[in-house]
Amino acid sequence: MAFVWKTVEKDGVAPDGFLVTSNRKTELMLEGKWTEVRRIRMDGVIALNGKEPECRILRELKKGDKVLVKDGPDSKSIRETAEKKCEEPGEFSFFSSPLSGERNVKAEARDLAEEMREARKNGKKILFVCGPAVVHCGAREHFIEIVRNGWVDLLFTGNAFTVHDMEAALFGTSLGISVETGDNVPDGHSNHIRAINKVTEAGGIAKAIEKGVVKEGIVYEAVKRGIPLVVAGSVRDDGPLPETIRDVCKAQDEMRKHLGGVGICIVVATMLHGIGTGNMLPADVKLVCVDTNMAVASKLVDRGSDQARGIIASASEFLSELSNCL
Repeated sequence: MAFVWKTVEKDGVAPDGFLVTSNRKTELMLEGKWTEVRRIRMDGVIALNGKEPECRILRELKKGDKVLVKDGPDSKSIRETAEKKCEEPGEFSFFSSPLSGERNVKAEARDLAEEMREARKNGKKILFVCGPAVVHCGAREHFIEIVRNGWVDLLFTGNAFTVHDMEAALFGTSLGISVETGDNVPDGHSNHIRAINKVTEAGGIAKAIEKGVVKEGIVYEAVKRGIPLVVAGSVRDDGPLPETIRDVCKAQDEMRKHLGGVGICIVVATMLHGIGTGNMLPADVKLVCVDTNMAVASKLVDRGSDQARGIIASASEFLSELSNCL
């Protein structure tokens, strides 16, 4: 398609006929050469930043911005590069689907560990997106080891994951269940609220760690190592903790701010945060979804992140294997 640039007349509103981006590498023919659109993601528009094209979402548009508008078919002016989704088998084989629930989890962990090493060698960052099941299903100690050994560069999560981790550090429970024995603790149902109260009293997560109120845990290791932690809130949140970003637009902005240079994104036991992160990532970022439910991985693919690979396993089983491999 050919394109023209039209001016934004109102903040947050693109001109009629604007091009909606995919997550694939996109290039425009500008001044006789192919120029890559920066910050590409799905569901965005292409605007000019000076003379450079970049992807923005609608609410980032300001009056006076120049936005790309379609103007008839012309494949010589704009092109997208589709990444190969997965290796095509050379011959008939079983378990070749990227969403198979019947592959060997140890082999999957071993392969992912190698991909993480390769990403590091190439100067790329490793992003984990985690749900609260990482804490209450018995994966906490395994993930602490992965963080402690330096394999996490970014951590995106929600209030529940953070609260459960604080509760485990303060009371040895997650949602009132002992993280050691798996048994119900008397009055344990109140511990997550007591954890929120203690951390808030200390002035937030960072202050609670600095003051010695919280002395161990996943979040403790992340904060001590200066790993960016983005906690995006939701309508379900208790509390929430002071660091939880309660405005979803601000949470999206904060997440996207950190995505430059990410080479691998590993989503563990969270559907909504996983899909939200996937929507922000370009298609050339490796995306792995670990969940007991194959439908969660399928939803990532169905929402446009067709580079996603599913690993159907519990967070505890998988993170234990991955920790061993690393």
